[in-house]
Amino acid sequence: MRRNSLWSIIPLLVVVAALSACGQGVDLFGSQSAIPVTGVAPWGKIDLDPNTELVQPYILQGTPGTRLQEPAYLKVGKTHYCFYEVDFFTDATGTAIISSEIRLITSQDGIHWQHANDDRPVLVADTAWEGGEVGAPSVMRLNGKWLMWFAGGGGAGIGFAGSDDGLTWIKNDKNPVLKPDQQWEGGQHGVVGGPSVIRHESKYRMYYSGGLDRGPLLARRVGDAIGYADSNDGLAWTKRDGAGHSSANGRGDVQPVFTASQSWEGVNPATGDAGSVSSPDVLIDHPVDRDVYRMYYSGDYPGDPFAIDVSIGYAGSYDGLNWTALQDGLNPILQEVFPLHLPGLTQFLLYGEWSPSVIKGDDEYHMIYAQTDPLDTLSGLAIAINPPADH
Repeated sequence: MRRNSLWSIIPLLVVVAALSACGQGVDLFGSQSAIPVTGVAPWGKIDLDPNTELVQPYILQGTPGTRLQEPAYLKVGKTHYCFYEVDFFTDATGTAIISSEIRLITSQDGIHWQHANDDRPVLVADTAWEGGEVGAPSVMRLNGKWLMWFAGGGGAGIGFAGSDDGLTWIKNDKNPVLKPDQQWEGGQHGVVGGPSVIRHESKYRMYYSGGLDRGPLLARRVGDAIGYADSNDGLAWTKRDGAGHSSANGRGDVQPVFTASQSWEGVNPATGDAGSVSSPDVLIDHPVDRDVYRMYYSGDYPGDPFAIDVSIGYAGSYDGLNWTALQDGLNPILQEVFPLHLPGLTQFLLYGEWSPSVIKGDDEYHMIYAQTDPLDTLSGLAIAINPPADH
């Protein structure tokens, strides 16, 4: 499943440089001159506890032996919903996962959250293919029904479940509805997970993490690139890429639609490191004259508990298949270093953010994401806003 952290969370402030400083013909309206970039910067973490030193942006904390991650954020009417994954583990690095489940919190303002379902899971692993793990939910509300796509089995596939109330879910008896079967995914022994599903032009469109079952821990559990599939019913999926390949031909030649290309994503020509991108969250706008696809994603995660270096990036597209990342230096939009201000001194500490989930309001974007530090001291989900707001 989508595993972009093996450690826990520390809430600290990052304010990303405003995109307007870069110039270079940036197109804020999704027209023809450049990458669509509205909703990129500045992002600011919200201080939810002004009585505590440094910024405290997290909306929910875990307990010893658990980690909270992989949020799915949506708003229905006036209520905010956040489905999220809870991992249960046995060691300090979190590499030995016992099991994982999906829970739900709700809010009326997006800032103050309450446990739903008496803080009991809304989805648990109870079928063989899931291997004791369900997580990385992607949830939508459509025609009075709740729909969820989720990852299971340590990357073995993506399943589907439906619900009338968002609390009691019925899984599809043909799960998983998406399996690794393309060459870039590693075939039947590969990895797919971390779905982001949207509905557009009468089709369900899924972006997901995938890759070969090799390399650093992140790639082994979640993959190192992002693929695309579409469906008429949300159950039978056809994988596609920007070159026109389709999984319907049975050749396994469909390629990922987005791969690592920048230094912060771990690309290093000197060492041969190809980098890693995963955990997509995709929105579609139609600001002026065409559809604008916006992808928020995680990049550069080496799987080393002593070298945390994962951040949140942005890419744009006009067709959902051919993507352009915000240029290196402006990406990532939410970074893994923060300034710790001391009298007469500024120091920096590495930490990471990953698995973003973004909604668009009337005049701002809201992001819920996971965050980690190398000290393994706290666990939770955090929140950021674009443009920054004072709460």
